[in-house]
Amino acid sequence: MNSLDISVNSNYYAKLYREIPFTAEDLKKIEGKITKECRKYLIGKFCEHEKNNFISEIKLLDIYSQIGQNFGYTGASMKNLIAYTRAIDNLYILSPGVVSAILAGKTRLPYKNVTLLAKMKTIDIRIIMKRLACEKTSAEIIFKEQKEQSEIKKKRGRPRRNFPDSPRISVKDLPPYDPDSQVMALVYTIPSWVGMIDKTFMNTDFRKISQTAQGKFSKELTELRDIVDTMIAILEENK
Repeated sequence: MNSLDISVNSNYYAKLYREIPFTAEDLKKIEGKITKECRKYLIGKFCEHEKNNFISEIKLLDIYSQIGQNFGYTGASMKNLIAYTRAIDNLYILSPGVVSAILAGKTRLPYKNVTLLAKMKTIDIRIIMKRLACEKTSAEIIFKEQKEQSEIKKKRGRPRRNFPDSPRISVKDLPPYDPDSQVMALVYTIPSWVGMIDKTFMNTDFRKISQTAQGKFSKELTELRDIVDTMIAILEENK
């Protein structure tokens, strides 16, 4: 099985088992078909569901220990998996593309970093993921630097834009600055994008297009969705 198959199956099984009950045996049957990250996520989902079947008098850590025996995990490790699973679910709401990359094993992050990522704003998540993909800087440093930048912004408020001084020319020679101009240009352009995407959706048999075309199309759609999520997040902050 190649890496593409593993990626597809990992995200498929994560979605499939997210809302329906499943047994430890079910999870063991698909173990070779999914990534380690997806397996950890599903074990956490299984534990969250199964713990409700224990009597309330049993300590939670003991419940985790009993469930963890099915997969070779201690109670403390299961506690970490629960936190990891909840973080993945929260992160999915903010950025589904990031979750897909994590569960497919394309982006590898420790438990605590995934938990931190799920608590951040969409724009901070986007910056961190871009840096992780482009830089050789360790994840620990990137997370630390982005957290510091976010704290600085909270203390100072949104930074003011520094526009260069206008040249000394007549007002008649230069139209007044319109802060809405760039946004309105997109307002009138985006419907044409939507129309083109809708036309492609209606007239394309996605089962017949090549893997290369699928990969490139998926990459561009993911980047488009991420920048849209970032813009929406900025607009929500300004309300």
